[in-house]
Amino acid sequence: MQYRRIWTVVGQISLSITDKENLTINMWLNDRHIDAAQTILRNTYGIAGLESPTLQYTRTFTVHHLNPFVQILNHSGNHWMTVSTVICQPATVKIYDSMHLLLSEDLEEIIADLLHTNSKDIQVNYMNVQIQKGGSDCDPLAIAFAAAICNGQKPELITFNQETLRSELLKVFESKTLTTFPSKSEQRKATFDTQKIPIYCSCRQPEKGRSMVCCDECGEWYHRECSRISNNWDNSLSVFSSLMRELSDFTHSLLIMQV
Repeated sequence: MQYRRIWTVVGQISLSITDKENLTINMWLNDRHIDAAQTILRNTYGIAGLESPTLQYTRTFTVHHLNPFVQILNHSGNHWMTVSTVICQPATVKIYDSMHLLLSEDLEEIIADLLHTNSKDIQVNYMNVQIQKGGSDCDPLAIAFAAAICNGQKPELITFNQETLRSELLKVFESKTLTTFPSKSEQRKATFDTQKIPIYCSCRQPEKGRSMVCCDECGEWYHRECSRISNNWDNSLSVFSSLMRELSDFTHSLLIMQV
């Protein structure tokens, strides 16, 4: 049986000697690194979000109806980005990504999970943050963006010293304290792109290519799978009516009647 040699412990997260080595030799960081950094930020600032990134895989993040949040998310298995609703209008989210990637369909669903908004769409603002050099520093930059937001800074208006981020992060994990990383002010356009994610159904999720039907009473579109409507039903031969909406957030009891 092989045991991991422990380097440091942050809350309930144990970082191993291998985790330390990966941090110092410019390897990609893992879920434990991200979880530990977010735990330190959560303990320091008490801001909503900053939950374990493993909750992304089970779709069990806390829903943030009212409280502004910060959360680091994984993009396509090999890239980290920071999302936040701090200083945002309702149903709006900001994306801080050192590669300036657009959201994947899976991440659009995660964003919808986090907001679970009553609005008809989610406004996505892609912030014009520092672009990483090389292919392995998205992780410390995502942590730096999150720390800056928690500290009241605007990551789109600062540039971090990428060459020292890992050594600074090493100190963070050993000291269990994190405010922000050394940076300098920059003048940039705030966003490099924007997007609207249309939201439907009682699940408050995007369409994502799933079969849908429209309620003839309220005009809302619903996923057939959420409403338990067989694909054999023809939209032109059915009336889809909403009967009850007051029992829980956006959850309806539905009646299907054939014309």
